[in-house]
Amino acid sequence: MGDNAHDKTREAGNIHDDDVKTTGSVDWSTLGADEKRLSLIVEGCPMPIFVIDAAHKVTHWNRACELVIGVAASDMIGTRNQRRIFYGLDRPCMADLIVDGAPDDTVRSYYQDKFRRSPTVSGAYEAEDFFPHLGAGPRWLSFTAAPLYGEDGTIIGAIETLLDVTGRRTAEAGLDAGERRFKELFASMRDGVVIFEPHADGKDFVLTDINPAAEALHRVSRTRAIGRPLPEVLAAHTDPEAAARPSVELVEAARRVWRSGQPESLTTMRLDEDGKPLGCRHDRLLRLPTSEIACLSEDITERQRSIAEQEMAASVFRHTVEGIFVTDGDGVIISVNPAFTQITGYEEHEAVGKSSRLLRSTTENEEVIAELWDRVRADGNWQGQMWNRRKNGDIFLEWVTITQVLDATGRPYRYVAIFNDITDLHRKDEQIKHQAYHDALTGLPNRLLLADRIEQAVALARRQDTGVALLFIDLDHFKTINDCLGHDMGDRLLVEVARRLKACVRESDTVARLGGDEFIIVVADADPGDGVPQVCQRIMKALRAPFELPQVERVTASIGISLFPGDGADPDTLLKHADIAMYEAKRLNRDTISFFKSDMTRKMMRRLELEGDLRRAIESDELAVHYQPKAEIATGEIYGMEALVRWFHPTRGLVPPDEFIPLAEEIGMIVPIGEWVLRTACRDAVELRRRGMPLHLSVNLSMRQFREVDLVERIASIIKETGLQPAALELELTESILMTEAASAIAALNEIKGLGVSLSIDDFGTGYSSLSYLTKLPIDILKIDRSFIQHCGHDGNSATVVSAIINLAAQLGHIVVAEGVETVAQLAFLRERNCSRIQGYLIGKPVPIETFVAQLERWRKIAVALVEPII
Repeated sequence: MGDNAHDKTREAGNIHDDDVKTTGSVDWSTLGADEKRLSLIVEGCPMPIFVIDAAHKVTHWNRACELVIGVAASDMIGTRNQRRIFYGLDRPCMADLIVDGAPDDTVRSYYQDKFRRSPTVSGAYEAEDFFPHLGAGPRWLSFTAAPLYGEDGTIIGAIETLLDVTGRRTAEAGLDAGERRFKELFASMRDGVVIFEPHADGKDFVLTDINPAAEALHRVSRTRAIGRPLPEVLAAHTDPEAAARPSVELVEAARRVWRSGQPESLTTMRLDEDGKPLGCRHDRLLRLPTSEIACLSEDITERQRSIAEQEMAASVFRHTVEGIFVTDGDGVIISVNPAFTQITGYEEHEAVGKSSRLLRSTTENEEVIAELWDRVRADGNWQGQMWNRRKNGDIFLEWVTITQVLDATGRPYRYVAIFNDITDLHRKDEQIKHQAYHDALTGLPNRLLLADRIEQAVALARRQDTGVALLFIDLDHFKTINDCLGHDMGDRLLVEVARRLKACVRESDTVARLGGDEFIIVVADADPGDGVPQVCQRIMKALRAPFELPQVERVTASIGISLFPGDGADPDTLLKHADIAMYEAKRLNRDTISFFKSDMTRKMMRRLELEGDLRRAIESDELAVHYQPKAEIATGEIYGMEALVRWFHPTRGLVPPDEFIPLAEEIGMIVPIGEWVLRTACRDAVELRRRGMPLHLSVNLSMRQFREVDLVERIASIIKETGLQPAALELELTESILMTEAASAIAALNEIKGLGVSLSIDDFGTGYSSLSYLTKLPIDILKIDRSFIQHCGHDGNSATVVSAIINLAAQLGHIVVAEGVETVAQLAFLRERNCSRIQGYLIGKPVPIETFVAQLERWRKIAVALVEPII
């Protein structure tokens, strides 16, 4: 209904059919007499009312509804909008539930325990709820929904009346809050408060409330006191006779206050259980608007103890562990305590009458002392650290509080100094600070202090228009040294490295340790063209010199360099770019330096992307196993094959193994990849045997796999799962794995050997094998690294190494396999030295299993043809 229509209706004083027809709520021309009467009642009611029909459509929405709900009738009539405007979502209101004939359980699912059946209207429900989404703003509404029946007794609609009870709810909340505040204040007051009401026209008083402070003061519990006469409460824990007079005085005062309304005060004696006075209590009685009497009690015993307190203060002055001395307004000492003598060494007679400058050391600046006294005069006190001097001349640090005492005229009268000797604490604090900002092992600045040093160097470089260089130094193969020699020797090596690094730079430069084997050098006033490379060469030369303890022949390092301002303007960026450059130096075969370049960031991003893709490679079925044939030199028999993993990236294509295998090793993915390769290769080998090709299978084990505690169980499980005979399986481990894990390798290899599989050392000759360990390892096969085979025809050293390995293997009873054989000349060289087996492109390249099967016969013919020497 529009505002104008309602205004006209009110002005007319009576509602006529013709007037009502003009409203926006109802089309009156279509209504019967009963419906018109209903409409007149709804539209004229000052309470918000709306009506819905059996189809849940709104038929009436009066002006009060418009005002309270904030939605015009034109937006409601003929719609089911009542389902959303009340709760902000599409759900039935109470009238909808009435029309549906919903049982109590259904109503409860919407209104919980907020509703009830109307005691006056049959079939109606009453409820009260908060509506935060109304157009007129959040409101509390009380509402009643009742059914409308047709002539046949069926429900043809529902009418719902609303009442805005927001004001009442707000007032109730305010009253609750006020009551809570009163109770909190009442309970937290330091003064005791007892409230009692008069009985028998003020002749007697009964206690109605008592706060915790009064409970403690009167030594009575609230539960025992409520409802009892006042004299009984006061005498509950005292001698009744001793308490009689105070009780009578208090009751008489209460009667006077109750009758006159004027507050009164009185002082009474509080007695202990033995009736002895414990002190004084001051009571103030007030008449409350409720005609109750409130008695506010204050324990004033402390006032009577002021003399005792003064005596105690004097005792504290004599016995406290803090040194105390008092001076007059001119700074002349007039009193000292024994702790003063103990700390400073000056006896009382030596200090009294002397100026307080007696203790002053030359460490403190005169300007600082003057500022101190300015603060004392301005603020009345000062506290802080100060260096002073003992009688024997020793300097000590004290924490001192100096307080100015004024006389009645406001002039300085006394100065009191209280101090503690904190020299030891200061020393420990400095040690803690040093530990917080320095590396515990080497004493070098740590990452926290490094960031500050870089910021200082950059700020200075900006002012002087110079440069700063960050050298990120990472020791090469430090983990191998640590594992072989032990962590204690590794730590000693790091300490010596730190010493040598500091000797390579100026005092103005900073050498820091990030952790592990990583060091940072901040070179101030750096010249990237000449100075920085010279510093790096000094560092690398210093590290290459032999170390005595531990006995290490030489140490090399990879150094990444970033420069300010070209490579960054803040510590984080410079460190990140130096780190990236260091990794590039590692990639370039280590033992070198690398300046940061912008394309290195792209390479690092590629590496990070590759890492993420690699983690999904197995699930995405991007990995494949290729097989390379292995042949007997003497017979030309293709006796076996080596399983090699390949990665076919969906967008990059074939990713080189030397790119993703080290990455997989670094991030730990090599363990699931290696397990997948072993399982896949075993299944393929079983299938080849089923098809009449019983080839010996060799599979590589990585260092990460070898360190897994359940490695033997995993291998045994895969062998059992695939059905491969253990004797048909050969596991290859690199020489570096066996030497790095030498202490535990023998036991681990014996366990693997116990499964019935063969074991071989891959890339033999490239590590630092100990012959004593080699004789103890349960090894069957030695594989000569391809680097020696490639050069054996023209490099005398390589030829010597190959010959030595073949002879060594023969003496130890091991089979020898030469890797990377690509030419007939290499084969001839190996045949002359009685090498057993070969593997390489001369026979065949690694291929998928289907191609392997198809090429096997051709490879056999090649191998047989190579049995006889080619003249």
